[in-house]
Amino acid sequence: MKKKIGVLKYGIGNLSSFTNALDKLNIEYSLISEPKQLENIKILILIGVGSFNSCMTKLTEKKFISPLKKFINKKKFLLGICVGMQILMTKGTENGEVNGLDIIKGDTIKMVSDKDHPLPHIGWNEIVKVSNNFKLFDEIKLRSNFYFIHSFKISVSEKNIKLAEVEYGKNKIVAAINKGNIFGVQFHPEKSQDVGMKLIKNFLNLANA
Repeated sequence: MKKKIGVLKYGIGNLSSFTNALDKLNIEYSLISEPKQLENIKILILIGVGSFNSCMTKLTEKKFISPLKKFINKKKFLLGICVGMQILMTKGTENGEVNGLDIIKGDTIKMVSDKDHPLPHIGWNEIVKVSNNFKLFDEIKLRSNFYFIHSFKISVSEKNIKLAEVEYGKNKIVAAINKGNIFGVQFHPEKSQDVGMKLIKNFLNLANA
């Protein structure tokens, strides 16, 4: 699959688990650490670790905000993972209200916890709903388990966003979204064994179609 794929390196977290997954799939990629490098790729992986505002702060410091929006407007493909999906929203509410990339209208909000469902939500959870014709989940069975670690979830206010959902206590969690060339997943596909690897391949196949 020789297409120009980039993994954004902007000072957040360790990228090695995702790049190891790409290596295992024999996928060629580049680490993107400068905004100008976005011009040379057509597919971008945006990984987020930690808090909404720390990711936005790093993207701002590295001057990625405007180039990312230009990248998306050119109908190039992006996959946001965990907080990388959350920052696609209009705003986040972690440690005060923070503006997101505003690619998808909605908010990132704190989940509800109880004694049987503490936060963060860590571990395996099963997909209980997938929208019709959501190609990201091609050949992935309903009730497949993916690996999660998060305390916040997205609340999407746009219609016609393809969704997958999981449940955790009183929380209905948006596990995956799709708007045109933009995809996002709340779970970590690179840590989700065979179904996660299948989902990564599905995304790259869609982007390369």
